[in-house]
Amino acid sequence: MKKSGFLARMEAQKERENLATLRFTRQLITDVSVIALNSAFGFGAERLKKFCDEMGRVYEEYADLWNADTHDTEYSRTKLDEKLKQICGEYFVPWEERYGIH
Repeated sequence: MKKSGFLARMEAQKERENLATLRFTRQLITDVSVIALNSAFGFGAERLKKFCDEMGRVYEEYADLWNADTHDTEYSRTKLDEKLKQICGEYFVPWEERYGIH
């Protein structure tokens, strides 16, 4: 059954709103990370620029992984946790705890 024009427009509007929310959230996370890195470690403009560039690259890498994962995101979650465990060592917190899933 063909969608009505109104329904298609409503779905397109919802998609635009979702994308705007994602862009806003991504930028807010980057902004507060920049402030925290400056405050905690004294990062200056050059290091923060490098961080922001890398943050964008890593975000795209994991967003692509997430979007390609058609098996209930289990693979994406596993890959993300593997990388975080490698980086964080004994301070690693599993997915379920980080995201409050019990």
